[in-house]
Amino acid sequence: MSTKLAGYSETVICPYNKCHVILKERIQTHLVKCARSYPNIQLEICPFNATHRFRAEDKARHMEECSSREIFDRLHYQVGNSVTSNNAPVAPSSQSRPRLQVSNDCEENWDHYDFPTYDPQNYAKNANVLRSVPLLQPSERRKFADEERKRLSELERRRQPRNHRRDDSN
Repeated sequence: MSTKLAGYSETVICPYNKCHVILKERIQTHLVKCARSYPNIQLEICPFNATHRFRAEDKARHMEECSSREIFDRLHYQVGNSVTSNNAPVAPSSQSRPRLQVSNDCEENWDHYDFPTYDPQNYAKNANVLRSVPLLQPSERRKFADEERKRLSELERRRQPRNHRRDDSN
């Protein structure tokens, strides 16, 4: 059972102790702790949603009324697909486009290609990106920052067209 208290997001009442009103996003953690605190209360766990707990005698009613069952039914029974009610395949009309036939007998194997693996560090060295190195001493960070400035200025110099560089030297 969910309620919404003023100033709070949606809350749920604990099935082990009705005095426990828990935020909906915290109920799963709470149920684990509360189940340990109340070992004499035996509750069933809903197969559609692990945060739903109920007494064994209420199982049939819960299974019929469970709000999470709709999600399960849609996935399991594919409600809303283009199959007709008698589950017979729909015959293609003469006006419909022909379907592309995809073969599962693909001979392609990406392990046979001779490409080097992607190295993000190597890419970043040659790209105009700002790099950082965590967990360095202050002196090492300063040294790295100086090297980064030199690297970025060199990359910028290489990117400029040659005729612009000649104009700068005059």
